[in-house]
Amino acid sequence: MGTEERRKREKKQRKKTIICAAEELILEHGLDAITMNDIAERSELSKGTLYLYYPSKDDLVYAINSKGFSIINEELSKIFSSNESGKKMIERLWKLGVRFPENYPIHMEAFRHYELHTKARDIHTKPIVKECEEKRQLLLTHTYRILQVAMQDGSVKGSYSPRLLTLMLWSGIRGMLEIFDAESAARNTPFFQDFNEQEHEIYNTFMDIVMHGIIQK
Repeated sequence: MGTEERRKREKKQRKKTIICAAEELILEHGLDAITMNDIAERSELSKGTLYLYYPSKDDLVYAINSKGFSIINEELSKIFSSNESGKKMIERLWKLGVRFPENYPIHMEAFRHYELHTKARDIHTKPIVKECEEKRQLLLTHTYRILQVAMQDGSVKGSYSPRLLTLMLWSGIRGMLEIFDAESAARNTPFFQDFNEQEHEIYNTFMDIVMHGIIQK
């Protein structure tokens, strides 16, 4: 193995170590409570070395966000290649989205941070943000293709635009997650508090309404 190849492998491994340390701390204390000093200490690195890999906490969180997008895209790819009916694939897509915070709480925190702090101009100035947006595009493309399959096999009405349905599905998922986010002000609104113990029932009801509207009878 050449020197350059070894350095690349060591750099990749060190990044992985830093990400793992940050994820452990987020799970233990929450994203807002941890600092770069905490991450450096958990990674057993100097703060200076940590900043060589991730110049800011935002950059580190964006890297975790990118990992979260990869997880979703991998699952969507499995759904797309499952040979199931279009209706079944859409149902699995919906469950993947609404249960993501429960199954991947660390990456959900990273998503929230990303959406709050990222600006459109960052796509052109920060490679990690460009990477995240490319993965978001892939997520939407996977969904679009699943909906196309659902239209082709007659599961979904062909009168709808698959692009528009993609937007509606992910907007619905995002809206549901915002309402039931433990840190969301909306969750503490009296009108919603009666539903706090019925999350999955509400998710299922919302999906039933969507499916009733788009599924071919």
